[in-house]
Amino acid sequence: MRAVSTGTPTASTLGTSVPSIARALANRPRLTRRLKVVAACGNGTAGAFAPQVLEAVGCEVVPLDCTLDHSFPRYNPNPEDMKMLHAIAEAVVANEADVGLGFDG
Repeated sequence: MRAVSTGTPTASTLGTSVPSIARALANRPRLTRRLKVVAACGNGTAGAFAPQVLEAVGCEVVPLDCTLDHSFPRYNPNPEDMKMLHAIAEAVVANEADVGLGFDG
């Protein structure tokens, strides 16, 4: 039986997991058309991996608040938060993106 870690993920453990996840996704069928995607992470944990994973599946990524910052300086990293939704909408229009994705935490 394999031991399960109960510790809190760190930047170093996230850093080793992200490339392997991105590689696994990249080995699957890719998008038939390159999408321009706003990746709104709200300075939460998703900023450590979401942009790289989206790039791995063939997206052109416009990062929005992807730098990790536990004080969440712009808005709560919650896709239901109206400030986050408005920031995503503004970034989609400003960058002529196909879609905006908001990540929780």
